[in-house]
Amino acid sequence: LWHSHTLDSTFEVTCGQVSDRQKSVIGNVYLLRDITEKVHLEYHIRQNEKLAELGEMVSHIAHELNQRLTSIVGFADMVAKSSLEIPDAMQNRIHKIRGEADRAEMFVKNLLAFGRPNDTEHKPFSLNTVAAKVAELRADSLEEQSIALKLNLADELPLIKGCAHEMEQVLLNMIDNAAHAICHHQNSGSITITTGYSEADTLTM
Repeated sequence: LWHSHTLDSTFEVTCGQVSDRQKSVIGNVYLLRDITEKVHLEYHIRQNEKLAELGEMVSHIAHELNQRLTSIVGFADMVAKSSLEIPDAMQNRIHKIRGEADRAEMFVKNLLAFGRPNDTEHKPFSLNTVAAKVAELRADSLEEQSIALKLNLADELPLIKGCAHEMEQVLLNMIDNAAHAICHHQNSGSITITTGYSEADTLTM
């Protein structure tokens, strides 16, 4: 095989000798056959095979995670619904455990949908609801780092269409990055989540 960088093509090269009547070699003949499309096709086939193997591995991981999450959710529900007198603070923590488990279950569903991005479900949701939910999930851990989490949410914010779980993940990552920066440069600080709606029909967070 020979690849021409100038032509960006791959050729299959066949070489044959040319002899005269006395059977003495007087030269060579080279036959070049363009097999660029074949090479590209074989490459894509190999990539698809790798993706298929990766998909099987991801499905196995997702199955294992689902089993653990089922136990976590089950125990959290059992404690929350038990006849024992549980302090409000503990009930709140149990609620947050269940919320994190639900987020993890959504993550597992995304793993199972690997390679099928068009299957992501898009529904109308509120940025304010996302912000409030994320704030509830992160408030305690940020408080332990001496970081206050504040909400400045616009009233009557219109719904947007998309994947609320993905937006939650983006906001969580932004909060975690901000918290890391605060801890790196100072001992305490605050993070404010602000939502808004402009006259240009643009939502902001």
